[in-house]
Amino acid sequence: MEKIELIHGTTGLYKLNYSIGNINIYMKRDDLLDFAFGGNKVRLFEYIGAMVKKKNADKIITFGSVYSNHIRVAAAVAAKLKVKCDLIVLTTNKNNKISNGNGKLISYYGANVIYCAEENAHEFIDEYLEHETKKQINYFWIPGGGHMAEAGFGYVDAFNEIREQMEKLKVTFDAIFLPTGTGATQAGMIYGAYDTNCDIYGVTVARTKERCCLEIEKMLEEMSRLENKEEYKQVEIKKFEPKYKEYTYQIVVLEKIK
Repeated sequence: MEKIELIHGTTGLYKLNYSIGNINIYMKRDDLLDFAFGGNKVRLFEYIGAMVKKKNADKIITFGSVYSNHIRVAAAVAAKLKVKCDLIVLTTNKNNKISNGNGKLISYYGANVIYCAEENAHEFIDEYLEHETKKQINYFWIPGGGHMAEAGFGYVDAFNEIREQMEKLKVTFDAIFLPTGTGATQAGMIYGAYDTNCDIYGVTVARTKERCCLEIEKMLEEMSRLENKEEYKQVEIKKFEPKYKEYTYQIVVLEKIK
């Protein structure tokens, strides 16, 4: 898979001064990725950026909420690639504007911000893209959160980085927990961990457990197809049932992708 270079070096993996019984806890600091103030979207955009370049697009178009880190990184990548960037920002009321640090960075990167009422998002986006198409704009559309199978390989890279760090630290992780929005990050981690006994737990921050599972399964299948690995077998899905089970789910280890 082609990608552009946004990240230089690895992010730290630190043992916390806290444990649960005899269980040690480590933290992977992807918030310190060294592009556009970090976060998981940076890894995804290494692959999305390559797709933008391959299409020779003149513009990136994507969407997110007023608190979205995805749109911040999209704006930064567009500036790096020297292409225009239209950000459709979903609002819940007319006063709901980007006023945080992300807003200042988006302005600095020169992106064009278009506000849209959240309840009208689907119709607005469809009309906006149709308008750009009629103008013969060679744009690259990025789904919310960077939810693209190609982007998932950013977290295959992350898991491979963790493999190397485990070896250096002489530790083996039984499980990895992460927040899950659209599912691209968790799908990449699961895909990367296919030949290990490390379970990948996602705590959903946006969608229902059922939809998360469905979207992640679809993305894993598409990632397999992208690598021409047609024999993709999911051996089982287990539900993680903690106290707040409605917000949490797990898709467990996959049989090795042949």
